[in-house]
Amino acid sequence: MRRSRADGRGGVLYRLRYRIAEYFLRAVIGGLRWLPPAAPFYIARLTEPVSLLLFRRYRKRMRDTVEDTLGRELPTEAERRNVVRRAWTNFAHALLETVATLYVANDELCSRIDIEGEEHLREALARKK
Repeated sequence: MRRSRADGRGGVLYRLRYRIAEYFLRAVIGGLRWLPPAAPFYIARLTEPVSLLLFRRYRKRMRDTVEDTLGRELPTEAERRNVVRRAWTNFAHALLETVATLYVANDELCSRIDIEGEEHLREALARKK
């Protein structure tokens, strides 16, 4: 019979690791409203090493996926680790940036978005598409 992660000392460490990550994430999300728009990128870069340690299981899953899908293109372990690290940082940045938009007024948010190919949209709308 397989033991649950909640059993024994391993379960305590497992729960503690995820609680630390949860409270850290809550603090970061709560503090985003007072930080400049570029802050999510820097926070993601600064927290990357800690989050990769805390979420070893997910890191390993990502590494295995990269190895399975890109094993030929990335023959060395260092190259695969680099892809995992960059993907992890990109995910964290996107997550923090998305959460940060919760605290931005609609007008300000729209002013930050550049629209490319707006003429195509206007043309489609004119044709009632």
